[in-house]
Amino acid sequence: MKFRTEINVERAPFDLSYADALFFIGSCFSSSIGDRLSRLKFPVMINPTGVLYNPASICGLLGRFQTKEHFQPSDTFCQDGVWNSFSLHGCFSATSQEALLDSANRAVDEAHDFLEKTSCLFITLGTAWIYRLRQSGAVVANCHKVPSAQFERERLSVDEVVELFIPVIQTMVDAHPRLRVIFTVSPIRHWKDGAHGNQLSKATLLLAVDHLCSLFPDSVSYFPSYELLMDDLRDYRFYADDLLHPSQAAVDFIFSHLQQTYMSADTQRLCDSVGALVAAASHRPFNPSSFDYKRFCSSNLHLIDELQRKIPNVDFSVEKKLFNSCGGGLNDGKPAAT
Repeated sequence: MKFRTEINVERAPFDLSYADALFFIGSCFSSSIGDRLSRLKFPVMINPTGVLYNPASICGLLGRFQTKEHFQPSDTFCQDGVWNSFSLHGCFSATSQEALLDSANRAVDEAHDFLEKTSCLFITLGTAWIYRLRQSGAVVANCHKVPSAQFERERLSVDEVVELFIPVIQTMVDAHPRLRVIFTVSPIRHWKDGAHGNQLSKATLLLAVDHLCSLFPDSVSYFPSYELLMDDLRDYRFYADDLLHPSQAAVDFIFSHLQQTYMSADTQRLCDSVGALVAAASHRPFNPSSFDYKRFCSSNLHLIDELQRKIPNVDFSVEKKLFNSCGGGLNDGKPAAT
């Protein structure tokens, strides 16, 4: 007997490997998936200007990254002695305008350089609801606790979302014909929009992405993270305590499907080996001077040598230094002569 509706995700017509630079932008779900790949030592960049939720803000910053357009003083405002930007996450807020602009523009430069070498761009859309400043009509990425009376709230239409993304994707594909763009819709529910409002928002995003996939069939595709949680797992056991965010088990489940969809069997095996190595490096022994621990370190040094031959672009210097300092004195499994 089956107790869940299993979703079979089609294998992608291309493979991602450790040679590919991966750029993640969008909601905190994008950060969760990107963080897992980062821990596995893939070359990734994740939300360089902070978490983003709506399509307008994502497109605005992607366009800024493409052209390397720096933030200007006019893009900032001061409230209660703190400088902010409506385009940036609160992590960029600073006590001086100069500090805010310096950190934000360094992020823009780094994002531009990384996009130039990116093989695959993951875009995770969180909501179709946006907030506009009443004074200027500009869409904000973050309200920074500014009084709600200064904003107007509206839901983007399917056509509006599509029209926002077309020039951004077209510019990228023209400059980098081999670039792959993978859209996901975040399974995180935006409960402040209300149950029905959240469903309308997600439906808008799903329809817009489907249209974009048809417009750019060779470059744009969709990964069903939303469906994997809502239709396959479909149980509150797979949610965090707030009953809105996916649990770690759910994110692991979705990530495993992503690996199966976009990675070859060899790359998945490399992921397993790198993951085991990273976990071993975080191990804190009860007796660091014991022979067993030295043998453990020596074994991992051999694993690093093997992995570096297969994925030479991956940096294992931190792990190598740690294992050398603890157990590098072993020779063929025996204590080194003193």
